[in-house]
Amino acid sequence: MTHYFFQGFDKEGNIETGSLEAKNEAQAFEALRSRGIIAFDISLGTASMDQRLPWYHRDIQFSTAKVSLNAQAETAELLAVLFDAQLPVTDIVRLVGIASENDHVRRHFERMSNIIEDGVTFSEAFKQTNSMFSQTFIAFLSAGEKSHHAPELLRELASLLRWQAQIRQKIATALIYPAILVIGAIALLAIITFYLAPNLAPMFTSVGKAPPLAIGVFIKVGDWFAAHWYILLPIATLFAVFTLAANIPTALTTLLMKLPPLNRLKITLELSRISLTTELLIRAGLPLDKALEEAAEIMETPSSIAVCFSEASQFVHEGQLASEAFANHQNIPPFYLELFRIGEQTNSVPAVLHALGGSMSAQVEQQTQQILAILTPALTIGIGVGIGLLIHTLMSAILEINTIAF
Repeated sequence: MTHYFFQGFDKEGNIETGSLEAKNEAQAFEALRSRGIIAFDISLGTASMDQRLPWYHRDIQFSTAKVSLNAQAETAELLAVLFDAQLPVTDIVRLVGIASENDHVRRHFERMSNIIEDGVTFSEAFKQTNSMFSQTFIAFLSAGEKSHHAPELLRELASLLRWQAQIRQKIATALIYPAILVIGAIALLAIITFYLAPNLAPMFTSVGKAPPLAIGVFIKVGDWFAAHWYILLPIATLFAVFTLAANIPTALTTLLMKLPPLNRLKITLELSRISLTTELLIRAGLPLDKALEEAAEIMETPSSIAVCFSEASQFVHEGQLASEAFANHQNIPPFYLELFRIGEQTNSVPAVLHALGGSMSAQVEQQTQQILAILTPALTIGIGVGIGLLIHTLMSAILEINTIAF
């Protein structure tokens, strides 16, 4: 059987991407048609289309293609209940498709039903049709299926996903007020540039005086925009399309994460997540080397922590201690290294990872609060100072007008 990557349209006209196994392209086309997907591209391999096409050939998406963390958590909890009830796999897939209120989740399980009818396992069918769920979800499903502990693992996965969602929500909530200030400042600049400054300038020119420097600058900027809008509009549109297609926001986020405070938070967050994931995989029955390897592979963004755990997996496979690999990486905190070493020596790695994951989670909460406690006031003060300078400029111009009048 050969692995094929496909891209096509479903019955509702939505673009679907994924991979499947078939003997040849003709069989792959037929299998996709039986699922209700009309394929317009089938090629060898499992790499995503975005990885193989230049940015200008990619599909432009104006919203995230991922199912939200909370929706993934709800799906994991629902699957845990259904697996606990020991229902047939076909019924589980059908019931999730009926019960889910999320359109993406519902379509995902509808596609799965066609594959499972061909005798494919639940986790493999989930993987083949997946384009929305995280790699962590797939790994936990696979581990649960192999260890026959799917309900327990899925409940733990739901808890992990909800915790990640809470962290994101806290950051987003804390940035609402500064975002409102930024929007207000932009609106104020637009009003001054296109309305207020052009109306103040004639009062100076009528008495033979040049407008103040700030008013003159605003007028020139407004005139330039008015004269070149037909050029600026397509440039702005192309920039927006390029930004969405080339993942510039992701690149900017990666760049920002290199700043010392944010980099420390990123490392702590990754350590927390990978520790809890490794613990759950070990409890599911995987040996330590496989658990470390799986946990490293399902990290959705490349990181030094994932590299570290991957090397630790190799160390364990060769008969050495994972803590020896951790000692070679400066991003692993000393207390983490020492506690993990004790866990290996006392054969209590799962319990140690649980404690380390909890400790890292608490540190993530603390570091997030510290960063937000500084960031929000700093943004507020910076924007406030800018608005204050604008108001000072306008008031100076108005006072000068009064001087001219009297």
